[in-house]
Amino acid sequence: MPVELEISSVAYRGSGISRPDGIVTFVPRTLPGERILAEVVSVRKNFQVARLIEVLRPSPDRIDSECLLPDRTPVPGCAYDFAKYDAEVAIKDGQLRDFLRRFNLPESTFLPPFASPAPLHYRNKATFHVRGGMHFAAGYFGDDNRTVIDVPSCPLSSPEINAAWADIRKSLQASPARCPATVTLRHTEKDGVVSWTDETAPQPGSRLVEHSPAGDLLVPCDGFYQINPFVSGALVEEIRDWIAEIATGGNIDLALDLFCGVGPFALAAARLGIGRVVGVETSRPSIKCARLNAERLSLPAAEFHCRDVARFLADNTSSLPLDRAVVIADPPRSGFQREAIDALCASPLRHAIFVSCDPATLARDLAIAVSAGFAIDKVRLFDMFPRTIHFETAVVLKRM
Repeated sequence: MPVELEISSVAYRGSGISRPDGIVTFVPRTLPGERILAEVVSVRKNFQVARLIEVLRPSPDRIDSECLLPDRTPVPGCAYDFAKYDAEVAIKDGQLRDFLRRFNLPESTFLPPFASPAPLHYRNKATFHVRGGMHFAAGYFGDDNRTVIDVPSCPLSSPEINAAWADIRKSLQASPARCPATVTLRHTEKDGVVSWTDETAPQPGSRLVEHSPAGDLLVPCDGFYQINPFVSGALVEEIRDWIAEIATGGNIDLALDLFCGVGPFALAAARLGIGRVVGVETSRPSIKCARLNAERLSLPAAEFHCRDVARFLADNTSSLPLDRAVVIADPPRSGFQREAIDALCASPLRHAIFVSCDPATLARDLAIAVSAGFAIDKVRLFDMFPRTIHFETAVVLKRM
């Protein structure tokens, strides 16, 4: 039965929150201050989920949806395409603050969030799933992570990727009985669009060139690099400036870049003249590129090790001058291995910069660091993934 609800806020992962009769109710695609008509579709022990039927009193931040498929349904993953972009950034900044509320941080700790200069058509990489046969579809998985939703053009992907995808999709439709399961497209300014399928992976050792404030970087064709070039450069610049600020006064001899990938943070630190720069990463192709990048950019102070971060710290913490170091750590979404962050906290390390794409695991790791005597000095959100539920966060930690 339809019910009228008042939306008070938006939870992490994008659903509006209402509390009829004290029951927490999540309603996707709604905004704070809206009065809506909704239908409860799922009841759990501590909350319920409702489906939006009609917006009775819209927020002034509501706009016509920017990410719709030809049948007018939303593109999977586009959680905020119906909101003004500045409102989306403000919502995400509020969510980040909620995750960090336990630390009672002063307002001055939070720097203004960095909004993407391009909220649409920013992605330089896209992976599409393909369902061949009589019921051909090629696009993204739906909410069940199994059904393929047909996506002729992605509003988040670059124009170059969408143009290439249109041609590939047409050829797939012509032979639906012989379709691959996935098609991946990647675009760089230097290389244009390259693509491959699960059946035709890139040749080992194939590389692309990505622009970075540290210089042009070699990246494995199928390796990790941030998907929003409009924001990734700003993030590297901010980390570089924070390292320079920490190093003022000559009290830093080492920059240790954990989960370093192809080395954008490490190489930016090396450009500052830090005496020794060490990067650690488990991906062998990425480490090969990082070493080549240091050589190509004439930065001999940067050295790179293909090691598990926890094992590297266990073997080297006592021999590294961590009391005169800054650690930069950009772990995967799951956050730090407990052994790794415990090793850092047990060391004489005084300066660290954490970068994270998941505020929940970031808050967990920050709690460990704070309990070991670190203080949170600066926090800034970087909206690397506009129109989706995700965002990047960078944090400066100091221990006196």
